[in-house]
Amino acid sequence: MTLTANEVNPVRLLGLRPPQGVPTAYWLRFRWARAVVVSAIAISLLGLILLDGRGPNIAILFVPLTMLVLRSLIRRHGREFASQLRGDDYLRCLSCGYNLRGLPSEHTCPECGIGFVAKAVQDKWKCFLETG
Repeated sequence: MTLTANEVNPVRLLGLRPPQGVPTAYWLRFRWARAVVVSAIAISLLGLILLDGRGPNIAILFVPLTMLVLRSLIRRHGREFASQLRGDDYLRCLSCGYNLRGLPSEHTCPECGIGFVAKAVQDKWKCFLETG
């Protein structure tokens, strides 16, 4: 399953490496989401332990509610990133997300040092965004 800019599964965000077909720069933009998911699970477990079966256990609802909110935030964040990409003519480093506009068509990214060909970078971003 390949994740796209329009459809991101928050559970897959716990992984350390991007899924196949997802540019690393896009994947790195969601580091905060992985922290939110882990925090939601930790808070729910803490609630289960503290309540110890006494009274209604509302803590167990925290994870699904967090996932719903997180999904909404990820979609909005993805749309904003796609809009930025269009504004930059799809010239963002696939590895770190650095804006490559104004650099020669074959060069290395000043931020991460990865070599790139402008046309290939544009095609990769366009293909990734259009698959959703």
